[in-house]
Amino acid sequence: MGDKSADFLYWNCGSGILKKLDTIKWHLENVRPEVFFVAEADITQGKDLGVFRMPNYIFHQANTINTRNKCRLVAWSKENCLRKPNLEFELNEILVFQKNDVTITGIYRHFKCYEGENIKTNFERLMCNLHEVSRTSNKNIILGDFNVDPIRDSDSYFGMKLEEFKNNNDLDQLIENDTRSRIVSGQLQRSRIDLAFTDIIGMTTACEFMSNSDHCLVKATLQSLNHPTLRQNKKGVTYLDWRGYSPLKAIDLFCEFFRGIDVHARDVDDINDSITTAICLTLNELVPKRTANLTGSQPVINGTIRNLRFKKSRLHKKWKLTGDIEDYKKLRKVCNKLNFEVKKERRTSIHNDLNAGPKKY
Repeated sequence: MGDKSADFLYWNCGSGILKKLDTIKWHLENVRPEVFFVAEADITQGKDLGVFRMPNYIFHQANTINTRNKCRLVAWSKENCLRKPNLEFELNEILVFQKNDVTITGIYRHFKCYEGENIKTNFERLMCNLHEVSRTSNKNIILGDFNVDPIRDSDSYFGMKLEEFKNNNDLDQLIENDTRSRIVSGQLQRSRIDLAFTDIIGMTTACEFMSNSDHCLVKATLQSLNHPTLRQNKKGVTYLDWRGYSPLKAIDLFCEFFRGIDVHARDVDDINDSITTAICLTLNELVPKRTANLTGSQPVINGTIRNLRFKKSRLHKKWKLTGDIEDYKKLRKVCNKLNFEVKKERRTSIHNDLNAGPKKY
């Protein structure tokens, strides 16, 4: 395992994915998660998938695209995340991936009942699938919209089943804040139905308010997943290049740099310095530091957008403290304004580039 964190995202985008692709693309380019699950995608069989292709990512659909000609759960994964279709029951909205020794699962629990089912057996089918996934690995990350609030439904059938699943598989549920907010009959309704289960110690989660859905985006962060150590500086990213290292080369170079131990020397520090110097010279030769320039798209921003982002952040903090419906309405209004300004600035930027000459075009 390395010592760089890895992110996994889950978002219920809310009734259709097409108008949310700009938001998804921004997170793929800037957060660069290992896997990004999106629920309520509502993609039908035969849909042209070209629009869903993103650089450096593979697009996946749940198996329900074949069984019911529609899927509500999709995901983008990096190439080194291996999909495990043998762990995905065909009637469930579920996607399972393997990254090194970690199993990453995304689910969406809908209320679609097939012939011979009811709402309880529908839920049991999904939980049976998750039991099967959890038994295959001792390092699990499970993200999803379970449509069960474990705080408010702890005494109901579904809440008890979820608690039983967590305890039987020795999992922790990490989401501590409400993840969905919507206005129902003039009242603000809040719930915690997007959940994150894991048996990995030290994993953290965060929830990001999204203006174009009533669900927060859930980010799960794992502190190590076999990446080289990176250190940011003003010029770019500095990293240790291990490509030229081998034990045999290290032994040869160490023997070349090490001047030996003077058996008559009484100063232990001199002997230690001699050994340390030889090791450092060997590593400097075989594992040099290199600097890579940072690339990738930067978020579109101007003065208006910057101010709106600060305002959104302040209103979000206030709303989390008060829970007041008026604060929530103000937050939604600022978020809609921010989305409009970002789209306008992006169109202006593209238009200016197209008119700047053949090189920019």
